[in-house]
Amino acid sequence: MFWTEAVFGHSLSLVARPVAANHRGLDLRANANVRRVLQDVTGRQHIVLEAGCLSLVLRISGYQVFDGPFVFSVEIDHLDGAAHTSSMLRLLGHLGSPGSAVPREFRKTGRDHWRLREALIALDADAAGASHREIAAQLFGTDIARSDWGTPWLKQRVMRTIARGRAYSAGRYRELLR
Repeated sequence: MFWTEAVFGHSLSLVARPVAANHRGLDLRANANVRRVLQDVTGRQHIVLEAGCLSLVLRISGYQVFDGPFVFSVEIDHLDGAAHTSSMLRLLGHLGSPGSAVPREFRKTGRDHWRLREALIALDADAAGASHREIAAQLFGTDIARSDWGTPWLKQRVMRTIARGRAYSAGRYRELLR
């Protein structure tokens, strides 16, 4: 079986070193969110942390982190990566401390779930041969479909929703797993 970290979406590269005597450090040996530990031929460790629908792959070089607590440094090779790295560190803070609050940027909202629901309904109806007007009736009810069909907003919304469903079907669904 071939493994690739790309399926997990989020990753963070760390350089680890053993913790000094006066520091607590990070100890993954007792972390309930550790799901997989892999080591590649170069000695780099790939540790998958998961909690609910969130996951993070730590690509760790240096110290063998399952030998004991460690401290780490993060290398940022360009300023564009600073915001992403900061976000991944917040996710590590959540996954590294079971029971902590999910960082805001990783929370799915009710709107996200509703949009997914609409996209899947529209995709199924479109695949079954329904017209855009029939899809509007399924999504928003027959009264709205009848009264607002002449307005551009409803037609455009149905077309965008079908396009979103097609995008999910073509692989965008992976975003939902991140």
